[in-house]
Amino acid sequence: MSTAKEAAEITSLTPVLELLQAADQVFDEIGYPDASWRSLYHRHVLMLLSQAYLQVFATRVEQPDWVPHTGPLFPWGAANHDTIYQFAPLDANGVYRITGTKGSEIIASLMFRRGGPNTGEVHGAPLGEIDVQALSCGPDGKFSVVLSKERPGECPGEWFAIPPLTTGLVARHVTVEPTDVDGVWSIERLDRRGSPAILDDVAERMRLMSSFVNRLNRLVITWLKKQREESGVNRFVPERFQGHGGIALQLYYQAMFELEADEALILESELPASVLYWSVQLFDPFYNAIDFVPHSSARNFRQAHIDSDGKARFVISLTDPGVANWLDPAGYLRGGVMWRWHTASSFPEPTLKRVKLAQLADHLPADVRRVDTAQRRAERAARIAHYQSRRRC
Repeated sequence: MSTAKEAAEITSLTPVLELLQAADQVFDEIGYPDASWRSLYHRHVLMLLSQAYLQVFATRVEQPDWVPHTGPLFPWGAANHDTIYQFAPLDANGVYRITGTKGSEIIASLMFRRGGPNTGEVHGAPLGEIDVQALSCGPDGKFSVVLSKERPGECPGEWFAIPPLTTGLVARHVTVEPTDVDGVWSIERLDRRGSPAILDDVAERMRLMSSFVNRLNRLVITWLKKQREESGVNRFVPERFQGHGGIALQLYYQAMFELEADEALILESELPASVLYWSVQLFDPFYNAIDFVPHSSARNFRQAHIDSDGKARFVISLTDPGVANWLDPAGYLRGGVMWRWHTASSFPEPTLKRVKLAQLADHLPADVRRVDTAQRRAERAARIAHYQSRRRC
């Protein structure tokens, strides 16, 4: 006979068990993609659950700490390969201090958000954003800011109001060069000391975590199916993602790609007269960034060669086409492409052209930059060293 403690543990696990049992129902109900992808779908669901666990159990609103958001370890939402994303829960009525040292990021920000695993809801629209690079700091790059509903009576230095409905803070560190350094930030709650017992609300946190994963999974799978049915494949559509955490100064272009093993996709775009940051990346059929550390599945403006006519061109193909701007889909014949323009004077729309791999040279400029096997091997080694050297959370 089960003891009362064992019964309570079973009850707390119920939402997680129900989530896993319902995952295939979502898959079958929505009908995306076909059954051959089921094992990869299971991996996708477990990845969402792993990420949610950290945001629910590894950090608390009473005593917050930075934990991974999306990113290299949890790449849902086509996480940008140049960005380290962190999350900390916030109480909109609390008082917090963020201190740290600025890095050499091209973009460094703190975004107020609502929703997320700690609420059981999907991520909502951004409620405000702080440009960390614009904060006042000493000659050593150190800064300190206070966040609260109203400015505290004794608050020397910079202060920012926490918008109503805020439930979390998302930090972004964006770098483009191997020599760039991420800033190091800490967060502390000032109006409440200590933390309740770790085990006091496990069942409720299990419920919130499972609810978030179920809602996010359904949202992503539904959106992907809609993209394929309404926009087709190999065609870009613009997106701001203002309802789900997109950066206000960033425009995204997305396309669902499709090709055969003997084919290639030529990705081409004009460039704005001025732009702070741009990048292109591939994602898998479940909207997860394809592993960009060992694969050249994503490139930023410093990692891409610009052709003599001023355009950026990339080749997507299963095998290395021998051109500098290869985007490696890591074996996927179906997936997606994400292009980001950040703080740009214009937002050119990229295009995709499907050609036979054997005829690729006929569709590229004669002076397109080419690489040999040794150069590609060196590029891959440098890429691995670059991205493995960054903190993953």
